[in-house]
Amino acid sequence: MQIQKNDTNHKIFKIILCVAIIALIYVLFNIIKRNHNISFMRMKYLSEQCYALSQENYMNLNIESIKKSLTGYYFDTYSNNISTYVNISHIRSDGMSRYLSAHCVIKTNKDSEMIEDIYYVID
Repeated sequence: MQIQKNDTNHKIFKIILCVAIIALIYVLFNIIKRNHNISFMRMKYLSEQCYALSQENYMNLNIESIKKSLTGYYFDTYSNNISTYVNISHIRSDGMSRYLSAHCVIKTNKDSEMIEDIYYVID
């Protein structure tokens, strides 16, 4: 009799464990989906801001001044609705003109990703 009782407890434990795993997967899926939507909305907002700046010829910065301004920061660049997130220190100065020209550059704090400034580089 004792063996049968343990078997029943084991089956109940397996069922509870399966339900808990399914619930955890559901919660994780919703968190990932929500974060993706937030990220997409942020990208859409920044793209719109950059488009508005490009229409106004907001800033005509030379490459050296923007490198000094952005050194040590991460930034997003937008061109033709394509986003790239890089650290400016990884780009050589001679390649920056080609890389940043006609791009919108969003300077973000590397710890919090808070937007600090927006530039449109047309140099």
